[in-house]
Amino acid sequence: MVRTRSQTRIALTLLPPDVIAHILTMPGITVEDLAQVDRTCRLFAFAHGAPGKPCGHSIVESALRLRRFAQTGESVPATLPRPTWWTWPHLKAKLFYDERCRRGVRLVSQIPSRSGPDIRKNVIFFHSKVKQPSPPEIVLGRMTRAFDNGQGIQDPRVSRQHLRVSLLHMKEDFAPSQPSGVARVLGLGHNPSTIRRATTRPGESSCFKLRRGDTATLYPGDVIQLVCEDVSRAHGRSLPFEGNPCAYKIEMIPENCDLSPPQVVYGREVEAEGTEAGSPEQAATQS
Repeated sequence: MVRTRSQTRIALTLLPPDVIAHILTMPGITVEDLAQVDRTCRLFAFAHGAPGKPCGHSIVESALRLRRFAQTGESVPATLPRPTWWTWPHLKAKLFYDERCRRGVRLVSQIPSRSGPDIRKNVIFFHSKVKQPSPPEIVLGRMTRAFDNGQGIQDPRVSRQHLRVSLLHMKEDFAPSQPSGVARVLGLGHNPSTIRRATTRPGESSCFKLRRGDTATLYPGDVIQLVCEDVSRAHGRSLPFEGNPCAYKIEMIPENCDLSPPQVVYGREVEAEGTEAGSPEQAATQS
């Protein structure tokens, strides 16, 4: 017997809410699929805790809680305080945001309209689906004749190893009670970088310098400038790059992200066998 699509929808709605929540955690169902369900489906608004007792949140939120436990090993408390930095209308929106952040980070090159030669590429750094003892990391830096890292950074004011970008710990850094970032950076270069916050958080400036040895967490919407022009003025070989701070905008990785060249992709979520071109393992052996 072949079911029509409408019959399949009816059969799905006949399932217990808890079963539907577990179905929404299956591999192949993306966070954007969940968002679509949340926008279009209002059936069975509440899942259940103990038998017969509603736990007070929707099926989609239940699925997000289960997915977070599967990815991080930590469960979400029933209720959370709302500190001053909290910008989400409800906990479900925060769980959506966190899962999108856990995909990894995309650094989008910001090329001024009036600047010299700039062949920088966008950098996309995925979280691996394979659990690792420590988060993977890559190094942003200037390309040289001896070593082309594929990133396209040419400004002499940028060191060959200028910034170390590491993805966040799945468990420690994605607590639902904390603001979630997408990556952490460590200054390595001789010249400082500048971080411009999209949202100012308590106890932190909206714009600050990242010097060698300094670390900072990057959040979606932030801009990181590898060149501080008030410190490293253009002269000599760097003169063609005057007015270009070698900036990148920090973004979440979209669900259907363009991974074709000239993008530089690290840790791409494909077969776990072997090391592919552009992966963190390969970059580590070459640097």
